Amino acid sequence: MKDPESHDPLDHLLNEWSAPEPPPALDTRIEAALRARRRPSLWHRFWSSRISIPAPAMAALVLILAAAFWWRTRNPVTPVPAHNNEAGYFTKVEAAGFQPLPDGAIRIIRATDRKGAQRP
Repeated sequence: MKDPESHDPLDHLLNEWSAPEPPPALDTRIEAALRARRRPSLWHRFWSSRISIPAPAMAALVLILAAAFWWRTRNPVTPVPAHNNEAGYFTKVEAAGFQPLPDGAIRIIRATDRKGAQRP
């Protein structure tokens, strides 16, 4: 510290001096430096991530998926009737010719009660 009694000729000049204003680009540089040090959130990293796939592998995958879709639509799955079970109920997994009951009542018909039904 200076002695209060000393009179330096530059003291008067130092008291009149003021610091210059920082340039506007300084704020953007400081913000960019802080963002660079801060890790992005897990969600941001997840949504901005990239997976590099070679073009031939991607083309092969697209062709396989297209062939599977074409084969599936060309050979649709046919419904398979269910078998009689121990309880004696007969179920069938197809709705061809389905007619709803007029009163909306549900009927359960045992396999033994059907005409021409055979016991397993």
